[in-house]
Amino acid sequence: MAASFDTRRIADVLETSVERIEKCSLWYGIPPSISPRPNQSARKRYSADDFCRLDMALWLFRAGLRRAAIVDILGDERVRAILRRVRSPQIIRSIARRSVFLVVGGFSEGERRNYQFIRLERALPRGRHWESGSVALPMGSWLLGLADHVEDLTAFRP
Repeated sequence: MAASFDTRRIADVLETSVERIEKCSLWYGIPPSISPRPNQSARKRYSADDFCRLDMALWLFRAGLRRAAIVDILGDERVRAILRRVRSPQIIRSIARRSVFLVVGGFSEGERRNYQFIRLERALPRGRHWESGSVALPMGSWLLGLADHVEDLTAFRP
């Protein structure tokens, strides 16, 4: 059986409120993916993958990114590929040692209001000038925090 976690447990591990987890779930399109069985309470249950996406969404929110950027980033195939490889604290720490930066930029005020590019960079070139509205976030710091959070979830299984 796949590991699942209720909202309270996730909020405790991520050191935030149940309300914040529920807002992240709604705002960033991360619904609970575990359905209750018949004759069980209808409490929201999140999978391990949901947990990782919620953790990343909170990290991006705390870094100051807007909702549109967070939704774009969580939907980006390169970011999703990293999240798919997250299976244990050891693997997460291995990925974190690669010094990957998440670079987003070119915010558009158009109809979709999103970022024009989302890139993963191994290193930030010296002397490169980023265009206005761009930001580079070191993913290693988030991944190391995620590894600690995964260890805190005693029922976490790939």
